[in-house]
Amino acid sequence: MFEESFGRTRQYRKEHNLDVHKLTASQMFGIQIDKVTPDQRQVGKTLRHANNYSAGPGVLSAKLGIGMKEAKYLMNLYHQRNPMLRIWHQKIQNELRSTKILYNLLGRKHQFTERWGDELFRSAYSYIPQSTVGDLLNKSLVKIYNNYGTQIDIVLQLHDAVYAIVRNDLVPWVMQTMRSCMLHPLQVNGLEFTIDVDFSIGPSWGEMEEVEYTYHVNSNLSNLPVVIT
Repeated sequence: MFEESFGRTRQYRKEHNLDVHKLTASQMFGIQIDKVTPDQRQVGKTLRHANNYSAGPGVLSAKLGIGMKEAKYLMNLYHQRNPMLRIWHQKIQNELRSTKILYNLLGRKHQFTERWGDELFRSAYSYIPQSTVGDLLNKSLVKIYNNYGTQIDIVLQLHDAVYAIVRNDLVPWVMQTMRSCMLHPLQVNGLEFTIDVDFSIGPSWGEMEEVEYTYHVNSNLSNLPVVIT
């Protein structure tokens, strides 16, 4: 699913059901992925995030508006469908046991100071994926600035997005250049993968729409001042 969706827009992924939250819902409800409703997808998304970071059934109960008994059932069912998650959680705990130090996928280490227990574990589970994405963005910004700082006007970094204001005729080149600076191969357990980049374009921040990367880098069909993210 991840390899097939690489380089595709949200609209393409939606039309072809390349959606991890839909996949989760289809597993949980025992239905085909193309039959998943928006409400079921939201349940799948909430379940995935809650279990990834080891939230308790109380959190899930509150977010989905269901009873504790049903929340516990859904969490147990999720782990039955995704048995490797608990193995990964145990791996993180084992790495913490001696020094309370973890390294993200770019090699940056963090020493945890919380007392041994659930609070420490939840912080540790989120550290590697979240800090890796943050470091990737910072690494990309440095590369863009050092190589193209006089040509690409970066105006804002917000969460996991970078905003630039560019001339109409430079849109394809800027998209291609920024993407080349932002794709960094990563390795986990001998498996190499790359986190893709999405682009949105518009005359103002509030009017941006996601665009198809391949189409825009091969065209000059832009007639408005644009903001790229």
